[in-house]
Amino acid sequence: MKTPPTTESILRKSLWSLLVLSLAIGIGVWVFWGDSVDELIAQMDPSKFAIALLLLSLGLPTVAMRWRSLLAPEEKRNSNPLFMTALLMVGHLLNTAVPGPVGEFVSSWVLHKRYKVDLGNALSALLVSRVLGLLSAFLIACVVFWLAPFDVAPEYIEKLWVVSLLLGVLGAGVSLVVLFPAQPRRILKYMRRFSIFHRGFFQRLFDMADRLLGSFLDTTKRGFWAYSSAFFWCVLGHSMVAMGIWYTVQALGYDVGWTAIFFTYSSSIIFSLVMFMFPGSTFGFDALFSGILHMTGGIPLAVAILVASVIRFHQSLIAVIGGAMMLFSSKELIEEAMVFGRSYVKVDDVDDVDN
Repeated sequence: MKTPPTTESILRKSLWSLLVLSLAIGIGVWVFWGDSVDELIAQMDPSKFAIALLLLSLGLPTVAMRWRSLLAPEEKRNSNPLFMTALLMVGHLLNTAVPGPVGEFVSSWVLHKRYKVDLGNALSALLVSRVLGLLSAFLIACVVFWLAPFDVAPEYIEKLWVVSLLLGVLGAGVSLVVLFPAQPRRILKYMRRFSIFHRGFFQRLFDMADRLLGSFLDTTKRGFWAYSSAFFWCVLGHSMVAMGIWYTVQALGYDVGWTAIFFTYSSSIIFSLVMFMFPGSTFGFDALFSGILHMTGGIPLAVAILVASVIRFHQSLIAVIGGAMMLFSSKELIEEAMVFGRSYVKVDDVDDVDN
């Protein structure tokens, strides 16, 4: 029987995944656009680049704050936003190497154990906060696209309309399921009666989905203020990250309108809702972001890829720091959380790097 991977091995594999991804992006950029990259780095404005990194970093705690906003009042008072930020860093680290949203399960479990937060509330609030982040990104993209247009080459207009339509349907569909879960839950109960779904595996998935939808229903009872607060943190976080990206482009010597940056980031973040379900899928986000930035900003593809690389390196570094913090401060809790995560998401197929 194959020995399940340890927490250390999974985190180590995640770190290696981030390192390989970062090196692949860096080497690819240098091989194909080496001279251009050298010139860009030589002309980089250090002060603007420092501001960019600061804004990108400040966007992280807002993700924890929108999660915290959707907890029950007593749970919210007892939870530490900085600790929750570190939990989200670990979640990002795990999601780079392990199939499925293991990071979300682990983050919710540790919060449940550390601050006595109901597990269903913790997981539901986190997932609902993700969807609110998606919904706010969709609204930002729509507002920018319609009310603050940016110059786009004629050959790209049709492509942007297609991207906007697909992402809009995705964002609206998922948002309706999470924000109005009663009907999907009724449909789920009806579907599980069919004989084809009577096998243990399917019933287990139905049980998990039913519990999540039940938690979504509980989260909707938090009221208008909780959702408004979470939405505020969503918009603030997206704005900080988008401005950080804008300063990155400015630091490289390119003058791109802020509306193009906001649309590019918002559109790309919507697609990440699907991609985070797959290990190593951050490359897909980087490719999408680079392509859209190239179209909307009118900048060379090499520069767009370099901007995406800066963001990826920054997130990788933050994830590593968060992972190290949690291993030193809450190793036993993470071990318990991984056992919990394995009961819902199959991670035993992840190769143990020690074997």
